Parts: sequence; C-alpha cells; structure tokens
Amino acid sequence: MKLLAFTDLHEDMESFKVLEKKSKRADIIICAGDFTIFNHALKKIMKKIASLEKPVYLIHGNHESESEVKDECKLYKNIRFIHKKVFRVNGINIFGYGGGGFSYTDKEFEDFINRNKILLTKKNILVTHQPPYKTKVDEIITNEHAGSKSIKKYLKYFNLSISGHLHETFNKQEILNKKTLVVNPSPKGMLIEV
Repeated sequence: MKLLAFTDLHEDMESFKVLEKKSKRADIIICAGDFTIFNHALKKIMKKIASLEKPVYLIHGNHESESEVKDECKLYKNIRFIHKKVFRVNGINIFGYGGGGFSYTDKEFEDFINRNKILLTKKNILVTHQPPYKTKVDEIITNEHAGSKSIKKYLKYFNLSISGHLHETFNKQEILNKKTLVVNPSPKGMLIEV
C-alpha cells in the first residue's frame, strides 16, 4: 500500500497543488495536523482535502480545534478523524493522536496506547502532530529538542511514525530500533510504501 503523508499545510495552496499531483499515486492519505492557521478557513481547507478523492486519515494539530475538525470530518465520506482512534486499513493499524504542542510527556497519549496495545500487530502506523523526542524530526534551530518523550517511548511498537509541528525538520526522516521509520512529511507531502 502506498500512502501520501503531509503535515503543516497551513492553508498553503501552492503546497496543496503538489499534494494533488502526488495523491494520484497514493492509495490513502494521512494528515498529521496544522492544515489551517489557527482554525481559519477550516471549511475551505477540509473541502480541498476531501477533493483529493482518496481515503483520508486526519488528526488536528495545535492550530485546529479538535471538536470543530471532528464535526467537519463528518461531512465527508472519504475523511476519517483519527484522534485517539485506531483504524485498520489493508491489514495495517493506524493509530492517531492529534493536538499537542511542546509538552515532553503526555499521560493521555500513554493511556491511549496502553488501552489499545491489544490491537498492535506486525504493521502499525503512528500519526501524531508532536514529534518524538530527540529524533531527526525533533531538531530545532537552537539545537534543543521540543518533542515528546512519551511518543519516543512507544515508537518500538510502530513501523512508521508520521509527525509534524516543527517546520525546521520538514522532509527529515530516520530509522530507529532497526524497524521504525520516523518522518516529518512536510506540507508538500511524502509518498511512503508500507
């Protein structure tokens, strides 16, 4: 299965045009949040995302209202709001956890993973807005880290971790634990074979 992942679109229509082209080669689309600028133009952007005509699995970022995104997703047959949910797609579990900002630990995230550990199989994808701590997708200009230690702690259960939030790390990726591909796919998106 080929997926198109993107994050931090922030209403950038030039980047969206790139996503439109890439989406033709994808089976599904995953959005790791911050597709608006503080919830501005939410309806317009959601309509654009739905127009990609592929199944979309989406979380909110720190720029969106969880409840408003959840309600807006209900208007589209091809968009699933996956915050604190697990969806099984072609034998692969997609775990979604949106929101977040700059917290190092997140008990609510840890509880979500622990409650759903029984669903973990050989192929699992984690979609978060905040990146995992001390990874290549968590390097800010000041050489400090702003990612989540809670997310990092649970990476061993996942084959792929998709996150955003930090614009400095667009298109960065690395493999951890010899199995987990960690990516920040950028607003222009990244095609990934899973």
